[in-house]
Amino acid sequence: MKALVFVTQKDFKDESLSAIRRSLQKWDVEVVVSCTKKGEVYGYHGASYHVDTTLLEVSASDYACIILIDGPGISALSGEMRQVSETVRNFYGAGKVVCAINNAIKILAKSNIIKGKEISEPKDSETASIVGLYGGVLTKNKVESDGGIITAGNPDEASELADVMLKAVKAK
Repeated sequence: MKALVFVTQKDFKDESLSAIRRSLQKWDVEVVVSCTKKGEVYGYHGASYHVDTTLLEVSASDYACIILIDGPGISALSGEMRQVSETVRNFYGAGKVVCAINNAIKILAKSNIIKGKEISEPKDSETASIVGLYGGVLTKNKVESDGGIITAGNPDEASELADVMLKAVKAK
C-alpha cells in the first residue's frame, strides 16, 4: 500500500510529516512525498526531504490516500492552489481517502469537497472560517472521519489521523 503525502516547497510542519511517516511505516505503508515541484523541500523547523514525485505525475489509482501536511507554507500556495485542489478532487472522485491536518484543511475546503461533512476544528482560525464558507461542519473531535475525508484540527494529532486513515483504507 502507498500513501501520497503532500508538502509545500518550504515551511511545512516537519513534526507532522515525521509523525505521519513513523505511523505509516510501522504498518509497511510506503510514504511517497509529493510537492508541486521536484527537488528538495524544507520544513519550518529546518528538516529537508527529497520530493519523490510532483502532483502532475500522480495518478490516484496508484495510492490508497492523500495526506495534506500543514504549516505556514500553505498560505504561500496561491498560484499552485489550483493544481493541489485538482489533485485532491481527483483522489476524492476516485473514492480514495483524503486527509488534512490543521491549516491544510483549507485545501479541502477550496477543493469544494467538504459541504455537509464533519471537519475537526482547525487550530488555525482563518482555516476554520474558510471551512464554514465552504459548508463544512466543524466539530470538537481531535480527528474527524466523514465520507472519505479525515481531518485533524491540531498538528499534535497527526499520528491519530494516520491510524484512522489506515482503518478507513482497509474498510474500502
